[in-house]
Amino acid sequence: MAPRKTPMEWAYEHAGHLRKKAKEIEDGPAKYLIAEYLSSLTENDYQVGPWTILKNISLAYCLTPFGIILDSNNIKERVYLDPFSGSGIAPLKDLPGSERKAWTVGSPIISTMMTDYPFSLYEFGDISSKSIDNLDDFFQIYGDLGFKINRTCVDANELIQSCCYNHSDKYVFAYLDQSGFQLQWNSLLSIFKLKRFDAFLNYQTRLAERIPPNKRKEFFGPACDNVTSCSDCDEILDVYMNEIRKMGLYVTPIRIGKDRTDQYYYHLLHIARKDSYLSIVNGLKEKVESFQGESIKKIWNDLAGYSQQTSLF
Repeated sequence: MAPRKTPMEWAYEHAGHLRKKAKEIEDGPAKYLIAEYLSSLTENDYQVGPWTILKNISLAYCLTPFGIILDSNNIKERVYLDPFSGSGIAPLKDLPGSERKAWTVGSPIISTMMTDYPFSLYEFGDISSKSIDNLDDFFQIYGDLGFKINRTCVDANELIQSCCYNHSDKYVFAYLDQSGFQLQWNSLLSIFKLKRFDAFLNYQTRLAERIPPNKRKEFFGPACDNVTSCSDCDEILDVYMNEIRKMGLYVTPIRIGKDRTDQYYYHLLHIARKDSYLSIVNGLKEKVESFQGESIKKIWNDLAGYSQQTSLF
């Protein structure tokens, strides 16, 4: 039996897959599209920092074992829903003195090109027309990948509700990578009403206390009144998860960041109707929550190519 990988070894392995895929794309037919997109970025465009790497690794890590289980249950009609998809290209924040723009693959590339168990339909959406235009150009370059891909410049909540209505009889994997609290409770309810689904929700724990009062009801739904009496952001998270559990659903919080004193502190919430994937998700939780700032910064520097030597290959 092979020795069990440490969390650092595990992260390096999966970060290496991300970097390898980015290099393949840079050397492939989308080379000039990538270069043009990166050169068009301004300081107002979204760029990712070190902790985002754990989020991307988590997505890549889950897709294959989830696909194996879906195949074993003969679930062929499966939809990947990504209403905050971005452009497919995740620019990394510049380090001082860097002369080039580094990037890593975003969720659209991870979900379509980095799993042996692709979905039958992909629904990508983003409110940024620049992001969707780039995503559209990217997939046109690669042509027919063997599955259907829809790209829409639309509000995330509108896409979620229409997707769940149109595919209520199918399995839906919802990757809800919001940057704040754009996701509305009614949109979550659309997902929760599906017969078969898994959802990963990016919940910005540290910022929960700062949601404007007029937006709290939209996001927290019935838990809104209880949220106002909470003493800190961790208590707010507990109230939110308990509201979801009242519906008979499983919720597993995966902490990213050390605690609420960190600048970047949020949770990936895995939400599901059944416990089929709990061993996978709990294994992911154990690994991800072991990381501290310095260890993930080292992986991020290697992924960006900022280190003089890299262990990612």
